[in-house]
Amino acid sequence: MNQNFIHTYVSVDCVVFGFDHENRLNILLVQRHVDDVPLEKQIRLPEA
Repeated sequence: MNQNFIHTYVSVDCVVFGFDHENRLNILLVQRHVDDVPLEKQIRLPEA
């Protein structure tokens, strides 16, 4: 694959977006690493 190719796919757990004071779009992509967390705790919301 060409190294200059723009990848159009990502895999994330959460996306947070909003606008700053200059009306520019800001996007935060969050990916968790939960290798040491049991499965039943991975599917729950925090503090649930």
